Amino acid sequence: MAKGMRLMETQDWGRAALEFRNAIAQMPKSAEAHYQLGLVYQREGDTRSAYAGFTKALELDATHAAAKLSQAAMMAALGDRAMIQQAADVARGLAASTKGADSAAALGTLALAELRLGQPEQAEQHWREALERFPAQADAAMNLAALHFARRDFVKTEAALRDGIQKLPKSAAPLAALGAFYLVSNRLDEAQDRLNAALRLEPGEASAIYTLAAVHQRKRNTEAAAAALARLSKLPDARYRHLHAVYLFHNGRREEAIREFAQQSEAAPDNREAFRRLVSAYILAGRGADADKLLRTQLEKNPSHQAALLARGAMRLSAGQVPEALADLTRALSADATSGEAHRLAGAAHVQAGSIELGRHHLAEALRLNPADLEARLAYARLQTTTGAAESALSLLAEVPAGQRNERGLRTEVVWAQLALDRLKEAEAELAKSNGDGADLLMPRAFLALRRKNFEAARTLASQAIAFAPADARGLEILYMAHAGAIGKAAGAVAPLRTLAASQPRSAQVRFYLATALMAAGDSAGARAELEQALAADPRLEAASIALAEVDARGGDLASARAKLAQPAQAGHHGAMLFLARLESESGNHRAAADWYRRCLALDERNLTALNNLAYLLVSQPGSNLDEALKWAQKAKDLAPEDPAIDDTLGWVLYQRGDYRGAVGFLARAARAKSAVPSYHLSMAYLKAGDRSRGLEALNQALKMDSTSPEAAQAAKMASELAGL
Repeated sequence: MAKGMRLMETQDWGRAALEFRNAIAQMPKSAEAHYQLGLVYQREGDTRSAYAGFTKALELDATHAAAKLSQAAMMAALGDRAMIQQAADVARGLAASTKGADSAAALGTLALAELRLGQPEQAEQHWREALERFPAQADAAMNLAALHFARRDFVKTEAALRDGIQKLPKSAAPLAALGAFYLVSNRLDEAQDRLNAALRLEPGEASAIYTLAAVHQRKRNTEAAAAALARLSKLPDARYRHLHAVYLFHNGRREEAIREFAQQSEAAPDNREAFRRLVSAYILAGRGADADKLLRTQLEKNPSHQAALLARGAMRLSAGQVPEALADLTRALSADATSGEAHRLAGAAHVQAGSIELGRHHLAEALRLNPADLEARLAYARLQTTTGAAESALSLLAEVPAGQRNERGLRTEVVWAQLALDRLKEAEAELAKSNGDGADLLMPRAFLALRRKNFEAARTLASQAIAFAPADARGLEILYMAHAGAIGKAAGAVAPLRTLAASQPRSAQVRFYLATALMAAGDSAGARAELEQALAADPRLEAASIALAEVDARGGDLASARAKLAQPAQAGHHGAMLFLARLESESGNHRAAADWYRRCLALDERNLTALNNLAYLLVSQPGSNLDEALKWAQKAKDLAPEDPAIDDTLGWVLYQRGDYRGAVGFLARAARAKSAVPSYHLSMAYLKAGDRSRGLEALNQALKMDSTSPEAAQAAKMASELAGL
């Protein structure tokens, strides 16, 4: 422990972490050891591991004040609203029960939480109180200045920073902060003076060196900027070690940068970020073979190497190799189930594979593990919007940490959610807040124009959006719908898609969407030709193979359809498995259909379609295992409690098991969707339960909707038989 503390003083985080891990191995119930390890992770920028360290310390000793404060500070900075409120409560208690610097630090955490909760006046009051209790509290002075800056009161910002310099004449921090303020105010000479003054006091003040590099960059003094970053990279603090190489890479000196990345990765073989940066540099430099070789070598040495599995999983996912990506990501999660990044990537992979519920589960877990993961938040919100849960998407986006609220990607997802909810005025107002017409906002602008029936604007904007994101099918759909709206009919609306396909003959996505439009128009031959062209452009486009199987199935060639589905199904594509199950079921081969549903569930136990269809298939066949049917139906109900189709399945399973009164509750909810089959099921459940009046009422409603359904004769026969009793 003592050696670890000394190494922390010299900012040798890697060796300090090793010492604390050794201490934990010898004293696993030492709260202090876990706390100190959490501090090391925090200094290294590993927020997830830092939070875990503080949490473990508190599990071992709930009275550990420093761990409480550190955990609260992270919750205040990165958590959702509930976590921020919890952090405020903890910090308020610590501010009252501690003294001196600890009390001032608690007040600072309380102020940060209040600021994020939308209480800037209380935040300012508590930062001022922190300075009064402990004038040497640099963080409070900096945060007070930041608050004034956020309010755009630049006079008070500068005054607060100058006041901090006076109160802390031997500290570099306020000088560095004033230098940063002058940088953003474009007072470059004054910024350089203050930063140099800070470095005379503390030559290793990282924030001052970093800001000085930015000043040099703004002055177009690239050599001085590179020199400052080289100086920064030599500091003991590993968080800054890569910045010089990053600067070189972005300024065209890629081979030099890659050599630095390689040296850093070799010097710290356990540093995941260093390894990841090297892999990314290889890929961005067009050296994919080197990246692949590096990953192979690492995984041969250690098949559970987390960073290598994640990097290769991400590479495979971007290349469309979804089953292979899932294999890597599953191994990564087996090695570390608390990796938010692994959950985020696994979520994206499952969504691509058609496993929506499993994708939703992983994205939610990624966000729970790291609320500051903006990529996970946006992906989760996007999934919610596209699956009919746009209100949930807006709630997710509203909980974004304060520092991420101006990200353009956030605004894009907010607009899509508003459009999904038909809140056109709100979407229009949100788009008006953006500066100019960002390329990522072209698509929602096009959709808004379509909804306003401004078809010409919709076509223009959609064409621009397609040029920016040719793989996004939404642009193609808007273009198609806008043309259909302009000419007043869907027939002939494929013309702009044909023109686009002719101008982009190697675009698999354009040809695929043109094929779906042709299928909708009943042109199977044209659809087949376009799908074959799409597969020629991209043989890995499994959706095109599945669509070709659909064309075959519509034409009655089931053998050819099965053959086309075999490869994607064997590779684990859920859509192909579900299609094969449907084909077998429609052909009367119910056992084979059930086998395909079970295979799909073996890969994705949360696949709602497979769960519901398997349960219904089992209950519909004489002699089937009703216990198994009930198991799948209950699991589907747990995942989608408001889905009327699942209510119908579960109710029908209970009916077949003889639980007629239990069945009525679920079937009554299903019948509210105004569908004939659930209404017939409900009528039979009422009749069997002895409620003939309601049974006949439900039967009459069902007959009005569809009198030709097979269930109609079954329900009518039952009503007639019971009437004769």
